Amino acid sequence: MPLTDISPFAYGILALTNPNVWPNEGECEEFSHLITGKSVYVWPLVFAAYVWHLDDRKGLTFEKDLERIDDYIGRHFKSFLEENPVDFSNAGSQYVRSKPGSFQGVRKNFGSPVKKLQIHEAEKKLTAELRDLEQRNLIVDPFTTTIAATTIAVLGAVPYSFTRRTEAGDKKHLEIKAMLWEFESFTSEEKREIRFHFFMEKAISQLKKHVKLLAAGDP
Repeated sequence: MPLTDISPFAYGILALTNPNVWPNEGECEEFSHLITGKSVYVWPLVFAAYVWHLDDRKGLTFEKDLERIDDYIGRHFKSFLEENPVDFSNAGSQYVRSKPGSFQGVRKNFGSPVKKLQIHEAEKKLTAELRDLEQRNLIVDPFTTTIAATTIAVLGAVPYSFTRRTEAGDKKHLEIKAMLWEFESFTSEEKREIRFHFFMEKAISQLKKHVKLLAAGDP
C-alpha cells in the first residue's frame, strides 16, 4: 500500500474538521450533530509540534510523548474549566474572554516542542495547510448544512468560523485512518511517515477523550 500524500499536520486538521456526512460513523458516538469551529485547529498544531520535534531529533519516542500530551491536555482542560465555568447565558462574552482557540493561550500549558513554535510560524503553517486542503477539494469553507429540516449557512460569523470536509475529504480521512491501523505494527525507520500519522491519530483520540469528559460534566 503506497504512503499517503497527506502530511501528519494536514491529517490532524482533516480529522477534526466537520464531516461531510452526518453523522460520520465512528465520530458521533453520543451526538447526532456536533459542529466544531476552526478554533479546534489549535490542537493539530500542538500535536504537529511534537511530530516536527521528533523528526528533527530522528527519535521514535511516540508512546512517551503521547503520555506527555495526554497529561498536558488534562491539565489544560482542568484549568480552563476552573477559570471559565460553562455559562450558556453569556456564551458570547465567555468566548471573547477565554479565547479557547488561541494558540498562544494553549501553548503555555505544553512542553518545549510546542513552546518553541513561534506564533507567526504557527499561523503561517496553519494557513498553508488549510489552503492546500481546500485547493485539493478536501475541505470547504464556508458551507451550508441541514439540521432538523432547517438549512443553516455557516459563513464564518463571529465568534465562530467553521470548515467541513468534502465527500473526497471524508473518503481520504477514512482511508488514512484504515491505513494507520493496518500499519500500526510497523515501527522501523522505513515507516516513519506512517508512524507520524499514527502518532497524530492517537493524539487526537486523547484530545477527544478529554473533550468527552468535559461535555459529560465530569470533574
